[in-house]
Amino acid sequence: MFCGYGGAEEDDPYLTHYIERGVALLQRLQAADPAMDVTIRRFDRETHGSVFAHIFSSGYREIWGTGISFVEAMRGVSIDL
Repeated sequence: MFCGYGGAEEDDPYLTHYIERGVALLQRLQAADPAMDVTIRRFDRETHGSVFAHIFSSGYREIWGTGISFVEAMRGVSIDL
């Protein structure tokens, strides 16, 4: 499981509580199932709006463990419908 959040919002009095609760929940999930791979990543100077591209690109690489971009990973993949 991958979770990313915008670090610029840690100082926001309206959003910091949600960030703290989300991180705590993921830590509890991981403690309940140590086999679950949980990555929590803070993206400096990003907000909840600007962090999406970083979450998607980093999240795919983190989950798949390939270290390559999503576009590179999808090259040569065919989907039969």
